[in-house]
Amino acid sequence: AGEREPASMVAAPLSVVAVMSHREFVVGCHSFESLFSERYPTYMVFSAEFARAWDLRGLLRERGSHRSQLLVLSRLPGEVLARGLVLSLLSAASGASDPQFLFYTHCDLHPLPPRQPRGLSSYEAVVAQLVADLVAENAMRAAGGTDVRSDGGYAHVSPDFWRTNASCAALSPSTRARMPVFALNTVIVESVPGWDDLRGAAVHGVDVGGYVAQGGLETTRHARVPGAAPWLSDATGWLEDHALLYDLPLYRALHRAHALDRSGDVLFHNEVFQPELLCRMGWTALRDNELVLHYSTRFEDDAA
Repeated sequence: AGEREPASMVAAPLSVVAVMSHREFVVGCHSFESLFSERYPTYMVFSAEFARAWDLRGLLRERGSHRSQLLVLSRLPGEVLARGLVLSLLSAASGASDPQFLFYTHCDLHPLPPRQPRGLSSYEAVVAQLVADLVAENAMRAAGGTDVRSDGGYAHVSPDFWRTNASCAALSPSTRARMPVFALNTVIVESVPGWDDLRGAAVHGVDVGGYVAQGGLETTRHARVPGAAPWLSDATGWLEDHALLYDLPLYRALHRAHALDRSGDVLFHNEVFQPELLCRMGWTALRDNELVLHYSTRFEDDAA
């Protein structure tokens, strides 16, 4: 009794720190423990009122790993503040070095359940796949390649953004393929009509790269084919700040360059503001179309 698993059976640690927070609307927040993992540290950053209402301290005692922590604030934490607090703790840790990535999510975003063809067993599986795909894409870019699919005219979905950032709009796909990748996010669906596939699902935000327009939701299986390249889209013009994997050194560099650490709790319209800054920094952002998160309600209620 009490025997430990052999080292070969324990999944390798991931070079990532995970952060979960909330906004003023908390409908749809549940299953917080799905993000807990032995493979990476998880920080939950919540207001005292929210933490008390959901008994998050009790949840950590019962379901948390030794790598899970709760940070309680006297007020509502915004995305920038939540991430900044965790990065401050990392900086203060004696002798510790930064992980390669930072994953951030709101508590009202959830993986599709395993019963759904695009479902995954936990948030850990989402984080692991994002890390693997971004590591692979970075390696391809270093060798002069990319897994970003040609999006035709679909990427230019915001004329106002491209008029303001004409220099970025004029860049060729081959130039973009050589740019550092600041962040990788996922597809987010707001509603799913049924259990069997994602046909008819409402996608949150902009159809980046024309994923939906090109039939991305029509397949009944998970989009990943073993051994095949992932379906990545350029998200330079519209980067949803709901669930993202950030390149942590680039994230710190962006905040230093533009003093964002002193900007307050939230960057309003961050889905466009961050791309504005990426344009100035000469970086890009991508969306991983093979990872789908469900926004707000419980999937079981939505698909019933």
